[in-house]
Amino acid sequence: MVAACTVAAAGVVGLVALATGRGTHRVASTSATSEMSVPTPGSPTTSTTTTTSTPTTAATSLDHAAVTSRWEFPTDQVVAGGRLDGWLVIDNQSGAPLEVTDGGCAPKWGAVLTNDDFPPMAAFRADCQAAPLLVPVGTSQLPVTILAGLNSCTQDTNSIGMPQCLPEGGMPPLPIGSYTAVMVGALPGVDPPAPTPIEVVAAE
Repeated sequence: MVAACTVAAAGVVGLVALATGRGTHRVASTSATSEMSVPTPGSPTTSTTTTTSTPTTAATSLDHAAVTSRWEFPTDQVVAGGRLDGWLVIDNQSGAPLEVTDGGCAPKWGAVLTNDDFPPMAAFRADCQAAPLLVPVGTSQLPVTILAGLNSCTQDTNSIGMPQCLPEGGMPPLPIGSYTAVMVGALPGVDPPAPTPIEVVAAE
């Protein structure tokens, strides 16, 4: 099965939270908000918001071995069907500001929840924003949001292999269980964050 999500702010999706620290500064992405969806396995997806594949090409000008990143979440739990807002924290110790591009376009990236039943898959909008993502020297933050739900479903009660939409037509939540938040897409020149354990829990 495949989890799905919508990416916002620099291409990020949603399971994350605010975590500001002394000496850090928030850096707004220069790329436009993008959307990302993930199909449900075993059948065609009914969602049509995205069409392009995950970017893989790097276009950078520095040796970025000293540019690392990590997720920061306010909690390690999210309610099934809910969202978790947080930060991708980038530590740039390369000694110079970094302009992150992907094939001449602003990079597209995000975060999804994954486990053995829900491999990380995503697609991004095909538009190209020319402005690079600017990463200053030191510690900076990019907002990220992950949705703890699927983004494809069917209203056909006879369908096999595709999750049923909710009665009002909404997307079904992810099953309760253990997941990890991982990056999809790429920030060329920035080491991706380590997977972060997240529990999808039932609403109280």
